Amino acid sequence: MLQYLHWVSLKSLSIFVLHNFAMNSNTTPPYRIENRGDLVIVTFLHEVIDPVSVEKAGVDLPKSVALPDTKKLILDFTKMSYFPSRLLGVLLDINRAVESHGGKMRLCGIQPMAMDVLRFMRLDAVLKFDKDVMESITKF
Repeated sequence: MLQYLHWVSLKSLSIFVLHNFAMNSNTTPPYRIENRGDLVIVTFLHEVIDPVSVEKAGVDLPKSVALPDTKKLILDFTKMSYFPSRLLGVLLDINRAVESHGGKMRLCGIQPMAMDVLRFMRLDAVLKFDKDVMESITKF
């Protein structure tokens, strides 16, 4: 009985958290897009991105930044302390779209633990990582 109550309370908590994420997810994206000619910088604005916003970013970001005139794209994760796994697929989709137009994408500001996971997954062979935005700019 105790095990069942524990499971129900965990399930209720996760439903509550997901519900609150959905309720708190408004139309404002969790990132800012800055256009500087052929350079586009996307800065993620929150420490944690909720699942609803990750899904929305997966749809909206490729349309917004993977344009033919975007030759250099920087995604800045400096403010994020948690890197959702679903965001990996979004990043790979964006990278593929940018490269299809002859552009290049660099990521920066990823926390050390998340960086270790990305390297373990060998994503450093596909994606380019830098310490900060200035380093990314100089490496283009």
